[in-house]
Amino acid sequence: MKYLKLLFFLSFSSIAQTNFSQDKIELNKLLSDGEKAFLSSNFVLAKEIYTKATTLFPKEKNTWYNLGATLLALGENEDACENFYMAYRLGDNKILEDIKEFCPSFRNGTIMSIKDVDVKPKFNVDGNEYYLFGSDGNLNPIFLKTMIREIKKSKRLKEKVKGKIIVSFSINRFDEFDGQIVRTGADEKDVEIVKTEIMAILKTMVTYISAEKNSVKVDILEKWMLPIAYN
Repeated sequence: MKYLKLLFFLSFSSIAQTNFSQDKIELNKLLSDGEKAFLSSNFVLAKEIYTKATTLFPKEKNTWYNLGATLLALGENEDACENFYMAYRLGDNKILEDIKEFCPSFRNGTIMSIKDVDVKPKFNVDGNEYYLFGSDGNLNPIFLKTMIREIKKSKRLKEKVKGKIIVSFSINRFDEFDGQIVRTGADEKDVEIVKTEIMAILKTMVTYISAEKNSVKVDILEKWMLPIAYN
């Protein structure tokens, strides 16, 4: 079964990254114990172990994915899909195709691939409405121009940012910019200030309009990378 292979791959991948920190040792032990339980078809025990792992290490994508695979083996498909989606939001981009395969009706069809929607995300600026992406798949130049204009107005960013900023984002069904800062281009002491400022600008600089399927607003599975070269 496909999800079994994926579970093993991610578990071995995590264990191979062992370092000597106590947290990492504990994480790797949980992944190892969970894998042993899974291999023995003791999915109830594997669920217990991986649930503990997600509680202790909520930002570790592999724990969420492995829990999802275990729940899938137990027939708890809805909860499995939620865990797969959590892993995806934490950066496991490889899982996107698996979400599409194993979770075709995820959240009752309120979240889907952009290629499956009827109307793609849009934005409104200065009273005019535009598609967020052009036919070539690139971000609309008007959106980028607006972003650069607003970012350059920020005195905080001018003072704090020293390199490239990278944002991972999508537009959710509530017509909101849903993003995470992957890189701030700032000193460690200024990271949170820069993150807050960037997100405030991106969330409010235009009015976002979500994608639609059958005239119903939907979330988009895909996340797009937005590099911002600040100078």
